[in-house]
Amino acid sequence: MRVLDAVKSLQLGKKKERAGVPLRTVWSEKAEEGGNAAAELQAIPLPEYPRPQLVRRTWKNLNGLWDYAFGKAKEEYPGAQGKIMVPYSPESELSGVGRVLQPGEALWYEKEVGGLDVPVGCRVLLHFGAVDERCIVWWNGERLGKHR
Repeated sequence: MRVLDAVKSLQLGKKKERAGVPLRTVWSEKAEEGGNAAAELQAIPLPEYPRPQLVRRTWKNLNGLWDYAFGKAKEEYPGAQGKIMVPYSPESELSGVGRVLQPGEALWYEKEVGGLDVPVGCRVLLHFGAVDERCIVWWNGERLGKHR
């Protein structure tokens, strides 16, 4: 590579602008079709049991609207800043957020879960379909565990 070409490729002093291309999926198209498909997506997206070979009699799908907040990593929950449609990532169009988590930031999700009648001697299994790197789970102010 010639020195002149190398210098031009650096574009010193200029920030390269990235085109804002929305992250589209097959579910984006279903939501735009209207009718029952769009209403179903708004109520509980992806309502089917995630692992048909491991179906449990009693389970609760927690997909839907959750409160979310972006904050600095290693700080306390800053309080809800808006609503996010789970299970979609915050970058995607269907999440309703359209923002990328930056280095040094944490993304908090919060949801009040009702209707859990857990019989004595039974337990609750909380399954996350995707955690990018780290996750700490709190339940009613009590830290249950973490994953990395």
